[in-house]
Amino acid sequence: MVTMPPEAWLRGPSANLRAGLRNDDLIVGLPNATLPHGCQSRQPIKGRVTVNEKTEFVLRVLVIGVGATMVMDLWALVLKQFGVPSLNFAFLGRWIGHLPQGQWMHESIARAAPVRGELLLGWAAHYSIGISFAALLLSAFGLEWARAPTLLPALLIGLVTVVAPLLILQPALGLGIASSRTPAPLFNSLKSVVTHLVYGGGLYLAASVSLRAGL
Repeated sequence: MVTMPPEAWLRGPSANLRAGLRNDDLIVGLPNATLPHGCQSRQPIKGRVTVNEKTEFVLRVLVIGVGATMVMDLWALVLKQFGVPSLNFAFLGRWIGHLPQGQWMHESIARAAPVRGELLLGWAAHYSIGISFAALLLSAFGLEWARAPTLLPALLIGLVTVVAPLLILQPALGLGIASSRTPAPLFNSLKSVVTHLVYGGGLYLAASVSLRAGL
């Protein structure tokens, strides 16, 4: 068996080991380790996302997006108690169901031919859109926001995304731009704005609750 003299252990890493450590090498799993003289730990490359960060991004987007959409649905239930109707998601599913046939715009989605499973399709689309907007939030403000959420960015995303129903979905369903073809366009437009602000508040609430839950 080969033995080393005690003074060899005291001298630290040999010259060969020091030569083998390039300046950009990283000792994994030893955050407090001291590198030999002249060696530096590798700095993260800007623009590169590690696998763990990607996984965290996806999980937080799902949790925050679903949670915020649930808050918006609770708001719709509150409005319903006061006689204020919300979008029938069967109509959303019907609109999506007609897209493969090239039917983008409808004179009246209520009079369009029903689509099999349109209610389930509408609900699935509703939550998918909510998750997509959560992804927009984290893409714009980063995982740092999800780890320490603040209200203003969430409300900003809620306000920005209201253009989707006002300028895209409502005209496509036959309701006109900003509900202009409905009996009360101003009221319906303001309802859309408030609902999306509630969704924005839901983004903040869902992010905060998930942190408290240890997620």
